Amino acid sequence: MPRALRAVLAILFIAGLTACSLHSRDSTAEVQEAVRAYFAAVNRADPTAIMDQYSRNSEATSVFEGDIVRGWEQIRKETDKLAGTAGDEKWAPGTMDIIFMGEDHALVVAPMNITLRSVFGSEEVEGASTLVMERKGGKWKILHEHHSIKPSDQGDDFDSSRG
Repeated sequence: MPRALRAVLAILFIAGLTACSLHSRDSTAEVQEAVRAYFAAVNRADPTAIMDQYSRNSEATSVFEGDIVRGWEQIRKETDKLAGTAGDEKWAPGTMDIIFMGEDHALVVAPMNITLRSVFGSEEVEGASTLVMERKGGKWKILHEHHSIKPSDQGDDFDSSRG
């Protein structure tokens, strides 16, 4: 193979790797921004903004503490119950791990710090969220979400020596 041809192929190969790397960084930032927008809408208890973050795919699902909701319309019905509850909960995602599953799907896994407020005060709990994101029309939307909260350690006060 002529030296000039090898040089051109090497340059094209390096340019391709660079383009893939830049695309990946751009996609990561776009996914992170979509997830942040979702949790900002949740914290405002804004059903319209929350539902704007979901894919209208009929296979969209939401799972929270064992309850499964299927389909955009059903998720919307559940989300409408949040109206007027702003400030009752604050969800703060930690470092997001993003795993791309092809060009148009990504898995997001993040620890959560959740503040729950009631007439009795506030409580800080830990949890986790996983979201499967789908790119539609150039925007990242939630196809599936799963949220869980770590159980409290209420049993820690039990004195096992008292039988």
